[in-house]
Amino acid sequence: MTQTVLTGNVRGVAEIKLQTFGLDHHIDWDIGAYGEDDDVRAELVRIALGRAAAKAGQPMSPRRRR
Repeated sequence: MTQTVLTGNVRGVAEIKLQTFGLDHHIDWDIGAYGEDDDVRAELVRIALGRAAAKAGQPMSPRRRR
């Protein structure tokens, strides 16, 4: 499973915040979406899905895992 970040923070701030608590080790920062990507936070999901699809070479869709 791949983990990333969706946040209204700019990427650099998100990295610092997660590094501070040791939560950054398993994050794929390149497929995340950040405050500098769009002013509308709901758009960050679309952006991250697009980045993940490009990296994986296959379409991605949102789904809930339990």
